[in-house]
Amino acid sequence: MNREVLEAQWVHVKEFLREKWPKLTDEDINQINGRIDVLIAKLQQRYGFTRDQAEEEINKASFEKGIKPSFGAEKSYARPEDRLRAESRRDVKSEDSSFLKWLLAIAIPLLLLSLYFGMTRTPETTTPASPRVVQENVVTTPSDQSLVQSIRQDLFTNSALVSDLQNVRIAASNGDVTITGSVANNQQRDAIGARIENMTGVKHVNNQLTVRP
Repeated sequence: MNREVLEAQWVHVKEFLREKWPKLTDEDINQINGRIDVLIAKLQQRYGFTRDQAEEEINKASFEKGIKPSFGAEKSYARPEDRLRAESRRDVKSEDSSFLKWLLAIAIPLLLLSLYFGMTRTPETTTPASPRVVQENVVTTPSDQSLVQSIRQDLFTNSALVSDLQNVRIAASNGDVTITGSVANNQQRDAIGARIENMTGVKHVNNQLTVRP
């Protein structure tokens, strides 16, 4: 049993050997390196044991006491090179874990900052487009302007229509007259259209008046 422990747990057991047999030098320990036959020879050399006495001393020693407990059971390795490979893999995993922690330590604050500024940024004020001013009299030539003025003056002289003229818009283009807006009823709509159609200079009337509900 001690032979197996000595070979598999040499890293831990060698400290136990120093305490158990203090006459063993550091050079002796390095030469033993987990080999029980070398340990027997060193005990014969340092303590004057016979081979049988040395083997008996080794058998009585509790090498397991030299194995320090750790978090979780440490795997035993039959060969030193296996242990070195395992320790190398643990170092790589430790470096990867450290890098991941470092990356998260930077990424998380940056993400929180971006969310914060995204939520608190003052929204751009969108200036609503100014409503287009509908020109009451849209004319293309002086004669059209004169025609529109004549139409409005004629309509104002009619007391039956004057109350609704504030909602009526008149436009002319080469004698074609377009009237838009709203009136109280269909009779007023038709009356305004017919009156304009009979006026001098009017070629055509596009009556787009609507009746208010």
